[in-house]
Formats: sequence, C-alpha cells, structure tokens
Amino acid sequence: MAGTQAIKIKFGINKDYHIAHTLYCCEYRRFSSSEHSSSLVEFQRFVKTNYPVHYEFIVSQRPEKFLDYRTNEEFCEFFGNHLVNKLTRFFKEIARSKEFSPILSQTEDYLKFCKKQWESNYPKTLRMMEELTGLRFHSSFAVYLTHPSLRNGRNIGGNVLLWGHNEDWPNYTTIYLWHEIMHSYLGYDDLDHAIIELLVDNELRTRLNGGSYPPMIGHEHLAQLRMEILPFWEDYLKMQKKDIKKFRDSLSALNIQVKKSI
Repeated sequence: MAGTQAIKIKFGINKDYHIAHTLYCCEYRRFSSSEHSSSLVEFQRFVKTNYPVHYEFIVSQRPEKFLDYRTNEEFCEFFGNHLVNKLTRFFKEIARSKEFSPILSQTEDYLKFCKKQWESNYPKTLRMMEELTGLRFHSSFAVYLTHPSLRNGRNIGGNVLLWGHNEDWPNYTTIYLWHEIMHSYLGYDDLDHAIIELLVDNELRTRLNGGSYPPMIGHEHLAQLRMEILPFWEDYLKMQKKDIKKFRDSLSALNIQVKKSI
C-alpha cells in the first residue's frame, strides 16, 4: 500500500541561483511564457547596464553553479576567493534591488501554487506511479523554484531538482516533478529519458488528465526512440506485476545507441 510520505519534497527559492537563472534565461531567450516578460527584461537590462562584468560572467556559466558556489571547493579553487567575495556582494545587492522585487514576489506566488498542486495530486499519483513502476518510493527531494515564465526542469543529482515553467496544461507541474524524480530511479541517458517520457509525460498525464496517446509529447530528438519502444511499452502496461527497471534492462535487445541527454 502506498505510504503517505513515500516521497518528501521541500520547495524553496535560492536567491543567488534564482538571480543567475533569470539572467541566463533572459540572455538566451529561454521563456516559457510572455507573462511578466516586461519585469524580467527590465531586470535583465538593469543588471546588464549597472553590473556588466558580473552579468557577462554569470551568463557564461550554468546557473546551477550558483546554488552553492560559496561552499563549493572546486568553484572556489578555480575562480578564487576574490571573485567569490565579489559575487557574494553582487547577489546581496541585486536581491535587495527594486528591479528584482517583483520577480521574487512572482516566484514566491508560484512556489505556493506548485506546493498546493503537488500536495493535492500526490496521493493518487503516488498510487499510479507505484503501480506503473513496481517501485516503492522512499526519497526526499529539494526543489529549487525559478520564475514560471522561464524554462527550467532538471535533476542535477543528489535528489536536487530545479523547476520553473508556465503551466501549459492541467497538472503540468505535478507531471514534470514526477518526470525529474524518475531520473533518480532510472538514469539520464536517452533510453532512460524516453522511458520516463512514456511513463510520466504520456501515461501518467493521460491517467490524471484524461485523453490518450499517441500522439505523444516529449523531446523531439527522442521521438523516434519513443516510437521504437512503444510496442514494448504497450505490452508492459498489460502486465499484472510491473518492474520498470527490468523493463529498461530488457530494451537492451533493441540495440539502441544510448547517449547522455543532460
């Protein structure tokens, strides 16, 4: 029987990472929605104009580097304590700025939305996922939220998830949190990712929201792989007792070239 706390999620906002992610996404136009775009672009312009050196350095790095840069020995050793101290002062100043205030407020509202949706859907989706995978989930995850109008969605290992996206359809956040959780139970290569897309993005989504597939949703570069797996997946769904890890192992007979997908 599914336990009420088999998966524990702690939602939070890391301001340094949030700032870095916002600047990175604005620089590379990684928007999930046009909502709040004016405040996001205004914030980008403010930082780029007033802190050009800091700005160029931050957008040249992956945003997740700034989650723990002050305590990350590799980061400190490579860039030096002088730069780390300059970044610390920079992030503190930016976090207090009036340009960042509305973005933080919007993300705080988004955190409340995500938490409410996850907690509402958790009991039934846990039952569905345990039946679909044969797994018994017992893990805790930290989820760092970013602005909902900017694209985010990663599992960076250590049961740390990064999330932020427009709610493109009902229960979008719930589905993609389960997607990222499943990377901790399967893996990160293309085969793992295609299975997760069948399992979560399509099967769990249609069980929760209604509808059917194909057509399937998922990454375009995995479309052919998903179609190759689909007949085996349909047979798997008919099994009384499922084991997603054994299913993954059985697909090695397809001679699929596996590549890292993140």
